[in-house]
Amino acid sequence: MPKPLVQRVKIDTLTPHPQNARRGNVDVIAESLFANGQIGAILVQKSTRHVIGGNHTLKAAQSLGWTEIDVIWRDVDNTQAKRELLALNRTADLAEYDTDDLIALLKSLDDLTGTGYDEEALRALLDDEPLPDEGDADVDDAPTAFGVVIDCKSEPEQMQLLDRFIDEGLSVRALS
Repeated sequence: MPKPLVQRVKIDTLTPHPQNARRGNVDVIAESLFANGQIGAILVQKSTRHVIGGNHTLKAAQSLGWTEIDVIWRDVDNTQAKRELLALNRTADLAEYDTDDLIALLKSLDDLTGTGYDEEALRALLDDEPLPDEGDADVDDAPTAFGVVIDCKSEPEQMQLLDRFIDEGLSVRALS
């Protein structure tokens, strides 16, 4: 089987899969995109341009004002696209962590920005408690407290990002 090719495409030409039942934390994904860039391409059904894998990555990229995103095209029919969508979501649900390995990995970093974890989550792991976002909380309503350093090439670009963060209800503090 040939290795899939990644192609950069205009975000506004893609649509989230209309039957995706999964709800992701777009804010945490946006933090990761902002800190790390796009780590992996999203999977898109070629015939419909519906996202099979990465629906919330697409939404997070849109929230950051991105105009393009990396895609791997899947030349599959609608039934196979649904199977792949379900399989990607369910296999992620069934995964588990080795807590000791996770703690060691988190502690090996000087800064947890862009990982989806923060110091509170690390403390919970160390105390063998549930992570702060686990349980019955709705991820779309989860609090988002993270620090971001904006290093823009131009002042208008910086102001646009600051306005976007303020519109989302985030507090903004300039560093001097």
